[in-house]
Amino acid sequence: MAGGMQEVTFDEGEPRTDAVPPEPVRSASARRRVVVAVGVVVVAALVAVGTQRVLDERRAEADATLAARHADAAGVVAPFDAGVRAHPGPAPDVRTESLATVDGTMVGLRQRDGWSLVGLHPDDWSSRWETPVPRVLPRERPYWIEDEDLDALAGPRDIDPLAVAGALDGDPWCVRAGGDRPLAVCGLQYGALVLGAPLSSTWWVVDATSGEVVRTGTAGPAEWVGMTGDALVRVHGIDTAGHDAGSERPAGWAVEATDPATGDTRWTWDAPPTDAPSDSPSAAGTPGDPEAMPSVVLGTTRLGRVLVWLGETAWVLDHHGRVVEEVSVPQGEGVALGRNGRAGLVGGRVTGDDGFVRQETLAQVAIDDGTLPDDVLVMRSGLAGADMIVRSSDGRDRWISPLPRLPLAVLDSDVLVRTHTGLARLDGPDGTVVWSVESGVDADVVVTDGRTLLVRVGDTLRALAWSTGEVEWERTLADVGLAGEIRSVRLDPALRRLVASFDDELRVLP
Repeated sequence: MAGGMQEVTFDEGEPRTDAVPPEPVRSASARRRVVVAVGVVVVAALVAVGTQRVLDERRAEADATLAARHADAAGVVAPFDAGVRAHPGPAPDVRTESLATVDGTMVGLRQRDGWSLVGLHPDDWSSRWETPVPRVLPRERPYWIEDEDLDALAGPRDIDPLAVAGALDGDPWCVRAGGDRPLAVCGLQYGALVLGAPLSSTWWVVDATSGEVVRTGTAGPAEWVGMTGDALVRVHGIDTAGHDAGSERPAGWAVEATDPATGDTRWTWDAPPTDAPSDSPSAAGTPGDPEAMPSVVLGTTRLGRVLVWLGETAWVLDHHGRVVEEVSVPQGEGVALGRNGRAGLVGGRVTGDDGFVRQETLAQVAIDDGTLPDDVLVMRSGLAGADMIVRSSDGRDRWISPLPRLPLAVLDSDVLVRTHTGLARLDGPDGTVVWSVESGVDADVVVTDGRTLLVRVGDTLRALAWSTGEVEWERTLADVGLAGEIRSVRLDPALRRLVASFDDELRVLP
């Protein structure tokens, strides 16, 4: 080639295999930047883990504080959050309404072939012990059971009380006995729901740790037995000598309170005689006639009071057996024990300023932390609609609101109510609306841990903040482990959980 130039040839065929790519050269500053970046990522991850740990610890502390705060509040469930899941509940043959927690054990009654006392682990419902117990049924027809009463059972007129009681549910119950020992008192009562008064009752004092039955006893026809306060209370008929009347027509009625562990009598009280003559129809002893058969309400262990309604008078006894209230009950009306431990008329009629007559009924709530201790909730209904009244123990109406359709809870001195379109929180002292939401809730359940309201809306669980009513989260029933054909969903006050019943199992939440 002219000029001594060399010819250079470019081969566009196969690439060179002996070519070595140049190795990038990083400066010291670049290497430092990489190290710093990696360090920042590691530190950020550690900070995130540490922050989450702190948040988890704070949440756990808040949950523990919340649980302790509402430990004795009726119907308040354990703390929960958006990660709540349903778990298998007790076996279907365990009567959940009878369960009571005593020293870390759930004590209750199981109905299988017969009855037995059971002690269950509160977390997985595994059995810690089981003690079979007999049931004692009446041996002869009590005086107050007439043929027309048996007609209510759709059975033959010659049916005997043994068959009646055997066919009826046992109405089981258990409560903590109190005192130093971990004792529970459990009982079975037959017949009261259908025949107006118990046909028979059996009760046991059981050690929650071992299942040992410490004491047991039976009550005959027309005798009421239960725990109120820390005493085992029995209301029974007596003859002219002051002894148990048994199945005979009593000459009077008495109340006896005993120590559940020892059986020692703490106090007794005899009801004053009624004005009804012994040969009057009202003295014949038919169920539902209060002059011959008392109506008895044993208050909760928190209230520690007993209401006895006989004829036109009702008495309220405190935990010392003293009469703290005597109420006249007009004909056609009833009486009940309010959440403040005072008697309140049921079906009482009042005439408003407009001349219309309205009917008043004491309202009970399943969720109650004991705040507003001197007040009762009263529903007043009439042709123009219904109002809710918060009434003090001296009979004064604190406030009246047309907003509630049904009270649901008393919590933090406020009242949660169901409205016609949703839920509302009303200020307890003055009735002003704290918040109101249109949730579309009608008859579905509401549960709370004191921080969050969990509301079932169709196939969805909706969480509302108790403080504001705002929706915090929503999850489907299937998502929380409640998939399948649900027979019922309810708040179980004894379990303090939401209970979903399926054909062959119970599931609880939280």
